[in-house]
Amino acid sequence: MEQHFLNECLFHAVTCSRCNARVLRREFVRHYTQGRCQLSLPDNDLAHRDLMALHRKTQDSLRKYGAKIERQLSEYASEIKRDRQLLNELIEMQARVAVDVSQVSSQLRTHQEEVVKAEDLNVEVSGLVECIKDNVGAVLEKLSDISTGIDKAKESVEISGKQGRQGLKSLLCYVVSLQGLSGSQEALYQFQGFSELRREAEKTKAFRLSEILLFCGYSVKLKIEIEKVDGVLILNLYLCICKSLVDPVLKWPFQIPCTLFLEHPTNKDRRLEGSVRMISSPVCCSRPTKERNPGCGKELCSLEDLEGRGFVSSDSISV
Repeated sequence: MEQHFLNECLFHAVTCSRCNARVLRREFVRHYTQGRCQLSLPDNDLAHRDLMALHRKTQDSLRKYGAKIERQLSEYASEIKRDRQLLNELIEMQARVAVDVSQVSSQLRTHQEEVVKAEDLNVEVSGLVECIKDNVGAVLEKLSDISTGIDKAKESVEISGKQGRQGLKSLLCYVVSLQGLSGSQEALYQFQGFSELRREAEKTKAFRLSEILLFCGYSVKLKIEIEKVDGVLILNLYLCICKSLVDPVLKWPFQIPCTLFLEHPTNKDRRLEGSVRMISSPVCCSRPTKERNPGCGKELCSLEDLEGRGFVSSDSISV
């Protein structure tokens, strides 16, 4: 059966396209190459046509295989390039790791040296602590003796302090009484820059304060204020009681009758004055808790009247 199929079975025969002969598949190549094909065309023409057809098929196959090989080579080249980049990165990483390892090794050696030094220092500190404990015990004993001495001295100082405060209070009372007798029942102050103050008052209420003055033992400040009322500039005078060191020995509230006045620069008989009752304003006459109390005063006159009567001299007024 095997020999039948391999040698003579016509099922395995094909027709030659040149001579229309039936040729077994296994004999097909020898049929062409060994001159068995009996085509009526000249042998050279037939061979040339077959060779051209075979050449075209071969070229097509070669082009396909070439394109396929080129694609594969391009893919292989890309893969090789990626592998090369990865290899370079691995080399660089290895170099960095080597540097890091070297640094860590150096740090570990340094740390080991510091640990050895710390151990030596710990031994020294332990000895020092024992010495300090002994010294602290001695110091505590001395402090106990000093504390006893301080308690005794404190009692003595408290007694001396009470006596000193009483003496100081008596001295302040004496100073205040001298101040009251030394002619300080009148305080005078000259305010400069009156024209500038007037210009400020054209826009809004403006004021000026004197320096601290002594009046009957009390520290006070004089205050001038200009405000516009119904289109007319009005001058107001105030007395402000200020905080001082002698306040504890002064009489409170302030009850001394006083008069605020403008001094004429050439004629003392032409004063503009107004009496002030401080007791009518408790806030103004109480003992100061801040730098100064609110002022207690009086509306005196208009600026037109003031300037017309010659109270302004050299851009100043005297209160």
